[in-house]
Amino acid sequence: MVDGNSTDETSAVMADVSSRYSFVKYFRESHNSGVDGDYDKSVGYANGVYCWLLSDDDKIESGAAARVIDACHQARTLVVVNARVYDQSFQRVLQDRRLPIAEDLVFERGADEALFVRTADYLTFIGGVVIRREEWLGRNRTPYQGSMFVHVGVIFQAELPNGAVVIAEPAVGIRYGAASWVSRRFEIWLTLWPRLVWSFDRFSPESRAAVVAREPWRRLGTLLFYRAMASYSVREYGAIVRPQISSWIKRIGGWLIAKLPVVVARAVATKYIRWRYPYDEITPLDLQPPQRSSRSGS
Repeated sequence: MVDGNSTDETSAVMADVSSRYSFVKYFRESHNSGVDGDYDKSVGYANGVYCWLLSDDDKIESGAAARVIDACHQARTLVVVNARVYDQSFQRVLQDRRLPIAEDLVFERGADEALFVRTADYLTFIGGVVIRREEWLGRNRTPYQGSMFVHVGVIFQAELPNGAVVIAEPAVGIRYGAASWVSRRFEIWLTLWPRLVWSFDRFSPESRAAVVAREPWRRLGTLLFYRAMASYSVREYGAIVRPQISSWIKRIGGWLIAKLPVVVARAVATKYIRWRYPYDEITPLDLQPPQRSSRSGS
């Protein structure tokens, strides 16, 4: 485990755990290198053939380790493990399979673009990644530091020599709504993530667009959705949206949405989403105000 200089009781807890279990290794850094830097360091500290990258609140499902080990015996460069989504107490399943597949998928060498289209959006969840350590260390990670998704950059920057396998049965549980970056949600999902996806010139524009629009913040509907999550305000409008929009109509629309009361935006977005996705238990929950945001919805 890599601890990016946490200020809570992590070091004391891990000192106890590592003293009782010799296979648990704990590395406390003198400074926080950010999520990308700390994951990169964790691979460097590891000594196994494969690395399964996990956050500290991910839950390993029963029997998952055996399934992952079996998949690793196939000697693929990458193993993608499916996830089950829970509420914050891990008591209720919100989505049984984050990747909606019933059987394992195999992507042979040369099928990276098909893998990208099928899994890139899911792989924003780093707990779904099991990758050969030597492949990670042999690739250029520097351009992806600060992207929040260094693992996606490592995976898709070049061909996977031995292809990939995707395990359909969930191996890890996600505690929904516990992300530590909710205060940066607009910046991450509407600027950093699209920028990363569209940096993969080896894939066609159509394939990249299938993952995410190049400039999703240009859509007024998207702005309304993020306003409903209290993640879009006059601040994001002034810093990100307005400088890049020449149409005065869209500028006015973007500004009006930024000023719209969150409760109104949430009511409109919730009604639309429940009509559009009546069986999706997760999407309406996205409209709850960020719990760890440092600023209000104004």
